Amino acid sequence: MELYYIGTMKDSCQPALDVFTGKGFALSCFASLDAACEALRTAGTKPELILVDESENRGEPEAMRKAVMALLGINAFSHVAAMTHLDAEVYHDAMEGLGMLSALPCPATAADGERLLKELAGLLGTSL
Repeated sequence: MELYYIGTMKDSCQPALDVFTGKGFALSCFASLDAACEALRTAGTKPELILVDESENRGEPEAMRKAVMALLGINAFSHVAAMTHLDAEVYHDAMEGLGMLSALPCPATAADGERLLKELAGLLGTSL
């Protein structure tokens, strides 16, 4: 399985990412949305999960929504989550209709990663 991380705040969620790599996920990191979109267009495989952080001015709900829509426009079959400072209700309202997974807080802990992994496993119908 594959996980894309998009952004420059990786240190803030490394414990959560370690949960996924510990379960055998291959982690690909991209500093920019453009680089990740190019990889999605050309990759032979598609990631099961894409995690997007607030860098590149994605701290505002509309900017995060626009980034997620760009990713889903290339590959609607990957699941997407955000690492954000946004309040859970604000995040949910801003991402309405996109099928987003629950957001990770910033910083994200291993427990946050376990919660996201469990949510992803339920959607994939597998025990990760």
